[in-house]
Amino acid sequence: MHEVDRARAALHALDSGCPRDEWVSLAMAAKAAGLDFDDFHEWSRPAHNYRNEADCASVWRSIAESGGIGAGTLFAKAREAGWSEPVNGHRPRQRPQEPRKPGGKADGPSFDFAAVWRDSEAATAQHPYIARKLGLPDGLRVYRGPLTLNGQALDGSLLVPAFDADGNLQSWQAIPPAGDKRNAPGATIRGASFSVGGAVHDGEPVYLCEGIGQAWSAHQATGKPAVVCFGAGNVETIARRMRERYPVTRIVIVCDAGKERDGERIARAVGGAWVEMPAGSAANFDLNDYHQQVRSLPAVAELLAQAREPEPADDDRDDDRPREINIAALAERVPEPPAFIVPDWLPAGEVTLLAANGGTGKSATALRLAVCLCTGRDFHGLPVAQRSVDFVSFEDAEPVIHWRLHRICRALGVAPADVADGLRIFDGTKCVSAWYSRGQFGETGPTAAFHAMAERIGGPGRVVIVDGSSDTFAANENDRAQVKAFTRMLRRLIAADGALLLLAHVDKLAAKSGAESLGFSGSTGWNNGVRCRWYMYVETDDEGIESGRIALEVRKSNLGRTGARMLLAFDEASGTFERVDTETPQRGRAFQRADEADAILQIIRAAWAAGDPIPAATGGTRTAHSVCEARGELPATLKGRRGRQRFNRALEELRAAGAVRTSTVRTGSRNTREVLYAPD
Repeated sequence: MHEVDRARAALHALDSGCPRDEWVSLAMAAKAAGLDFDDFHEWSRPAHNYRNEADCASVWRSIAESGGIGAGTLFAKAREAGWSEPVNGHRPRQRPQEPRKPGGKADGPSFDFAAVWRDSEAATAQHPYIARKLGLPDGLRVYRGPLTLNGQALDGSLLVPAFDADGNLQSWQAIPPAGDKRNAPGATIRGASFSVGGAVHDGEPVYLCEGIGQAWSAHQATGKPAVVCFGAGNVETIARRMRERYPVTRIVIVCDAGKERDGERIARAVGGAWVEMPAGSAANFDLNDYHQQVRSLPAVAELLAQAREPEPADDDRDDDRPREINIAALAERVPEPPAFIVPDWLPAGEVTLLAANGGTGKSATALRLAVCLCTGRDFHGLPVAQRSVDFVSFEDAEPVIHWRLHRICRALGVAPADVADGLRIFDGTKCVSAWYSRGQFGETGPTAAFHAMAERIGGPGRVVIVDGSSDTFAANENDRAQVKAFTRMLRRLIAADGALLLLAHVDKLAAKSGAESLGFSGSTGWNNGVRCRWYMYVETDDEGIESGRIALEVRKSNLGRTGARMLLAFDEASGTFERVDTETPQRGRAFQRADEADAILQIIRAAWAAGDPIPAATGGTRTAHSVCEARGELPATLKGRRGRQRFNRALEELRAAGAVRTSTVRTGSRNTREVLYAPD
């Protein structure tokens, strides 16, 4: 047996539901023994106190290569739990054992969890845990004897059987009268379950719960089966298996407080429902806690009756006809303004396009946005509503992302481990990337790759960032209908409180045009199919020389103010793009145009008052622009060749609004000319 296999076997002989400090120590020992994160996470998932993958990843990353606890600790703990050392590099053959009464510690040559179960006595309602939890003894047993697991005495423990999909005993969970729960060593509980209230029947409701206490309460309140999933990490596995076996059963996920989003996600995946604990419940408050609090099964039943079903996505509706809006119902409600996750920049519940030429910095900018969103930090001075983020990269592989993420976190003062709970990054550089393509018969639509990824990303409270469109859209970018179908497909990945940012390249002509470009390539569907569009380009001066700064602008916003703008530059010290413009955040183009108009009006008024009015001519040698520029009072944005175009547009707008008018005056040579003035 290889050392890694030996270490893996030792780890799985231990109870992952042990106290957290012991769990962390075992993680350190596992890492020292050469195991990787997948090994550690697979072992941790079935535990009753499992939080999530991000929590496991945060602990794993925090462990240094020489964490102070060596591999020997892993093997010593495993032997204490009953694991047997391989003989001459091979697993020892296990002889069939006669049923026996367990005696002594689980440190012998093997541990027969099935024998422990067989030799334990039937539970009664007087067991302290059952009595405290208002539970039922049906199907449970109580162990009597001196057995210990990881230092926890099991005498008097309630044993909850864990059955596999075929009804065979796969493991058990021990609940001591005092202390923490323990899983049978060497017998994984992953994928196992236990039904309270009898077998599940197709067409009948079933309640899926993390633990036995919640299942007791759900069954007693409804009379329907309730399934124990043995931890949050097991609920989705059991739910999917239930749906395969019982196509029309109503599956209800009973969520602990704080896990509502996971419940909704699983319910959506299996076409079920989820029920939440009362508003204001403390984290991890569960249905059995509520049962003990109210001491009323009708109250528990009333709470379970509030189970919610996910709103159908666009493609889940009965047909493709437009849905009629109930105006009478709208009249009874106060309208809500559109919500933004980043004010004026990132609308909630919508797809936003970020277009730029290759090498401009859009991927790095999007990754910074992801870090800011998941930590709640300002994005280049803009406040954000904190969200979890799924970043899907088909452009850059893990090493580049790691390099950028490290520098972004350092620039923001964030520890990389602190973003693990809220940020998930997917490296798609080595897999099929097309999410929308043309089929063999000429039809276009979502691919299997899209459907597979849709099960892993998005959902309530999450922002999805996709880099980028050239990888995921494999149809005709000049076909308006195909482009709009693609953006609508992406919209299905997010909930009303989420958002999706799609990164896209622009063609050579758009890239060459810079600020004068429309900011997207291909069909107008790329502009019309999204509710907000950003454009990122290299800033140049009047002579076309690059300034070294990157302009990021909101070129379209159906739900907010168009014209928000910022300037970025690459900071060599931090290795990140930093904001360098002096405008206050969110001033944008609209405010800039207002400032420019005010400056023109002031110059016209001052010249009129001084008796030397500004000429009205826009062509020739002495124009309104040349005279105003010569006075040295024009803003920098109105100077030079490009500034002249902006000046003339602003002047025409002022004249159209009546803020500037023309008058005829005589010169000293008795000639006449038109000049500008601003009436009070």
